[in-house]
Amino acid sequence: MTKDELKIIPYESRFQADFERINNAWVTQYFQMEPMDRYVHANPEEAILKPGGKVFLAQVEERIVGTVALIRISDDAYELAKMGLETSYRGQGIGKKLCAVAIRTATELGAKRLVLYSNHRLIPALTLYRSMGFRETPLQSSEYQRADVRMELLLSPATDK
Repeated sequence: MTKDELKIIPYESRFQADFERINNAWVTQYFQMEPMDRYVHANPEEAILKPGGKVFLAQVEERIVGTVALIRISDDAYELAKMGLETSYRGQGIGKKLCAVAIRTATELGAKRLVLYSNHRLIPALTLYRSMGFRETPLQSSEYQRADVRMELLLSPATDK
C-alpha cells in the first residue's frame, strides 16, 4: 500500500456494513460481543452521528479497511471509540492516521478533552494511544464490561491559521 492509496473519509450510510464488519471482527477476536456493541455497530447514525459525533473510515483503493468514531459526551468532551482495522492492514500506520484525524476533528469541534476506554490486552492499541499523547487515568464506569483501561488526552483550542 502506498500513501496515495490511503484516504481517510467521513462516514456515509452506504458504509454501514463495513463499519459493522470491521468492528465486529476486532471485538470477537479478543472479547465477547456485548449488547452495546451490537447496537452501535448496526446503528452508527443513530448511536454516534445524531448525538453530535463523527465517524471516519480508512479507505484503500475502494475498500474500507478501518474505522474510528468520536462519540459526543458533552459540549467539550468526546470519546474516541470504535477504532478498528482489518487484520491485514494493521502495523502500516493507518491507525495512527485515523487517530490523528479524530484528534484534529475533536479540537475543531471545540473539545477540551478526549477520553477512551480499552483493555490491557490490546497492547498495540494502547501503545498507539500513548504515542498520540493519551495518558491513563482512573477507570470510571463504562458501558463495556471489557473496559479495564481509561485514557484521556487534553486538547489545545483550535486556532485559525
